[in-house]
Formats: sequence, structure tokens, C-alpha cells
Amino acid sequence: MKPYLIPRLNYDFSLKDFVVGMKGLFKKNLRVPELEKLFDSNNIFFLNHARSCLQLFLEALELPPGSKIGVQVFNCDTVFRSITNAGYQPLFLDINDNFNIDINDLNSKLNEIKALIVTHTFGFPADIKKIKYICGNIPIIEDCAHSFLSRVDGKLTGTFGDASIFSYGNAKFPSIGEGGWMLINSNKYLNNFSEKYLRTPSQGILLQILSSFKNLFLNMLYNKYIYKFFTRPFKNHFFEKLDFTGKTDSKIFKPNKIYFYLLSEKMKHINAYLALQQKNAKFVINSIDPIKMRKVEIEQNVEPNYFMIPFIVSNPQAVIEIFFNNGIEIGQHFKNSINWAFQYGYKKNCCENAEILSIKYLTFPTYHSLAFRNLNSGKSLKRTSKLETCN
Repeated sequence: MKPYLIPRLNYDFSLKDFVVGMKGLFKKNLRVPELEKLFDSNNIFFLNHARSCLQLFLEALELPPGSKIGVQVFNCDTVFRSITNAGYQPLFLDINDNFNIDINDLNSKLNEIKALIVTHTFGFPADIKKIKYICGNIPIIEDCAHSFLSRVDGKLTGTFGDASIFSYGNAKFPSIGEGGWMLINSNKYLNNFSEKYLRTPSQGILLQILSSFKNLFLNMLYNKYIYKFFTRPFKNHFFEKLDFTGKTDSKIFKPNKIYFYLLSEKMKHINAYLALQQKNAKFVINSIDPIKMRKVEIEQNVEPNYFMIPFIVSNPQAVIEIFFNNGIEIGQHFKNSINWAFQYGYKKNCCENAEILSIKYLTFPTYHSLAFRNLNSGKSLKRTSKLETCN
């Protein structure tokens, strides 16, 4: 058994990041020129979370109360919560074997949908061009919390829909602390959203600083030598109580300036981060036995950012234990999605493929700050993937 455990999630906020980010407290201009150039747009708005961006945009649509918003059921509960906080209802859609919206299910429920959220799960783009054609005039919001810098036909995810949300929160790409941005592609909704954005309050300076201290602490706990013996056994209970910023989870604020400034700095190196992440992903893909673990099929016109790599397996818990003993944490990101959905009106067997896949998959870490040599330490990944118990 290895004396360390490589976490499957990336909590990347060092003391250097804290020092650099503190400069942001004295900045007034909320801009990231590198993002404006990347998306060729000035219509980028920053808030404290991606879910805040989603809720504010849904409110800006000004749909009748209780309108149904299409969303894949295999998702984060914060997406469902944003829909209900905006005064609407989730209409749950099934997923295909690539963990993205099932086109046939979308077609069958299209008449009920007033707006659609398209999640590019794990950084693997959904069939956004076909979805856009099917939906016609229905507003489309791309959820790019996993898919920053993923591309379809060379075009960035987030540039196809009427608007899109991105995250630079903990464990995202880039992983900074807390924060997200909204990209508005359709002028039809720009004025409404801008007015709501201007009325959004800023978070107090003290809370911003305390939040950064919290993330410094989390970064320490996610050290691979500490994580195995202290953090992982207790994190489900301990981290829930680790909230130095107050109960602001569902409140909408302007961005934390410490994290925002750090985003502007890290954007200068984002292509190098992407290349490292893709390198790690290719190593994982080439190391896994395709007979024992079925990988996601990638279309030729798609270039994922490889935020995570999902595999479909018959006995995920046994595989998790094997990799744990070999120093690599894998898991089931969104494993509680169906249970979360029940709290928002989901009915059993409504999305059958999602119910099956949600208990028969695993996700592997590939994040850019994960040293490539660690993945190959003792060739544990290659050796472990060949074990008969993975079958």
C-alpha cells in the first residue's frame, strides 16, 4: 500500500497565490483581457459562483413563474437549485453513454421546455450543434463549468448558446478558490442581465480575506501525504463545517477580488495548464485496459479539455479500493445526482440510462498540477488497470 494518496480533485491555492491575489483587493477594474481576447467579446460578467451566473441569467429571461427548464439529470445539485431559485422548474433529461444530453429524450420533451441548460460533462462537449438546431428559438445556456477550452470544430464551448457559464472555483479548471463568469452571446438578453448584474452587491473585504485563508488550509489538507491519513477519512463531516465566510452559498455577489485577480494572472499560463492536463489524460487513457473499463467515445470534430476522464465499469467500488491501495484516488463525480434530482421533482425511471450509468462509472484525475511522474509512480496505474478484479 502506498504511503500517499493522489486526490482526485484539485484544490490548488498556494501561499504564493494568496500573496499575488491580495493585490486584487485594491483593484477596481473587473476585467480579464485574456478572456475577452479568447472569446472575442466584452460581454463577460464575473460573480462569486458559476451558479450565481446561471441564476441571474435565468431571472433575466423573465419567463413565466414555474416555467420548465430542460436540464440533464446527471448533474450538480447547484444547477437544479439555481433553476428553482430563479422561480422555475427543472425538466429532467436523460443522458447518453458520453454523459451528455440524450438527443432523443430532448426531442420527446422539447414542447415543454422554455429554456435549456446544456452541460458539457467532464469537459467532453455535448452535441451542441445538433441541440441548437433542434431547439430553434428556445434559449440555450451552456454549462461550461467542466469544459473551459474544450472545442467543437475548433470553436470553444460556451460560444454556441445564447449564454454560457464558467467556473474557477475549487477543483475546477483553472482551480483558484471561488468564482465564475457569464458569457453573453445574444444581445437579446444582454440588457436585462446587465441591469441585474449592476444591482448585485459586493462581498465584504473581511469575508473575501477569510475565504482565501480557508482555501489556503484546504490546499494544505490536499497534500498527497496528508490527504490519505487525515483529510479523506474525515472530509465529508469536517469540510461541511469549514465555512469561515458565513452561509453565503446561495447568495449572489460580485466576485471575490483575491480570486478574480489570481484568475487574471493564471490566464497568462492557461494554454500550458491545458497541455499538461491533456498529457495526463492521454497517459490515463493509454494505461487503462479497454476490455475491463469502457471509455467515452470522442468524435473526430471534438477536442475535450479532459477535466476528468470517465470510464464505465461493472463494479466501481472494487476498482476504487484497488487504486486507493496503489496511491491514486478515483471516484464517482456526481454520483448522488439522481438522489439530488428527487428533491427537485424527479420521478424514478424518467431517465433510465442516467440511473444505470450513475452507479457504473468512475472518474480519474488528470488535472494540470498533478505531476505526470506521480501518475506513473511505480507504474501503479498501468499495473492496477490490468488486475482481474477490475473486470
